[in-house]
Amino acid sequence: CKRGPFLEEEERLLKAIAERLSKVLWLKRSEEKLKESEERYRVLTEQIAEGVALVQNGTFCYVNPAFYKMFNTNSDKNICNKQVHNLSVSDADAIIRLYGKKASGVIESKSEEVHQLKRLEKTFWVQVCHSPINFKGRQALLSKFKDITEIKEQQIAAQRMAETLNNENRSSLKERYRLGEILGRAPAMQEVYEHILKA
Repeated sequence: CKRGPFLEEEERLLKAIAERLSKVLWLKRSEEKLKESEERYRVLTEQIAEGVALVQNGTFCYVNPAFYKMFNTNSDKNICNKQVHNLSVSDADAIIRLYGKKASGVIESKSEEVHQLKRLEKTFWVQVCHSPINFKGRQALLSKFKDITEIKEQQIAAQRMAETLNNENRSSLKERYRLGEILGRAPAMQEVYEHILKA
């Protein structure tokens, strides 16, 4: 049976429609999987205790609840879609300081820093980890903020204790190795004692 030009044209049209429908279906499935993935990551970032923020072109794309809490910012004042350097929230200066020049979102490699911040006469420390990532096909900056105040205060207390013990040991050693009233007070002997203590 010979086909006419009308049937051949219909067949070509049906193939073109089928191709487009399969592409649309594929795109729809991909979009659904992407939404599921985004939802999964959003749920995870909202449950962790560390602050998380995503910045692209100097603008916040995402901020988790822990970030708002850490920087004493009311989550009702949404900072998404706002420039890092133009914030009008309570700890804006602290946030800007933690980003510095990295707010543009263009950094070569992961960086970790510890910053000392002050809030109402109280000092606290924040460990910041900035990581370059690709987000929606463009370079962005994923930042993690961890309050390490308790650890830092323990380190400072341990350092003070070590200095106190060191000073106590030095003074007791000086007393122990003193050779008497006349010889022990001579500058030359004091220098010898210092060498002994250093040894």
